[in-house]
Amino acid sequence: MKLCLSVRIGEKFFAKREAAVSLAELADIAVTSGYHALCMRASQLSIQTPRAELIGHVNMLCERGLSVSMVTGDFPIPENTDAGPQALRRIGPYLDLAETLGADIVRVALRKDEDIPMGAARRRRGERARHPPRPPVPHQIAVRDDRRHA
Repeated sequence: MKLCLSVRIGEKFFAKREAAVSLAELADIAVTSGYHALCMRASQLSIQTPRAELIGHVNMLCERGLSVSMVTGDFPIPENTDAGPQALRRIGPYLDLAETLGADIVRVALRKDEDIPMGAARRRRGERARHPPRPPVPHQIAVRDDRRHA
């Protein structure tokens, strides 16, 4: 079984937006502890991270033999706020992040029943290739259903 380490362990306890440990340090911890992948969160790499920086981090992870299993591209999703479902309305940057990092799962959030059709539509879009000339990447959308907490 391949193990995946969430980069949440490298965030400040009461501040999910702030990394307390660098991505390189987390990668070293993961390798030393027998993990094969990282579950990426916006505190380390996000839809706001410049592409050149993303590529540098991908190269560093590859050098350590690590992959990225899933991406959470912004902060409202893990913070469980009403802004969480906004990723569904503009999914492109999240799919681009996943593609760049080699992840096949994008985490999004549902807060209300009205978000369900949008999530289903985006899931279908994510399963298609974003850029036809590139090999297709079968993106999945990991949906966090927080409607019961709304």
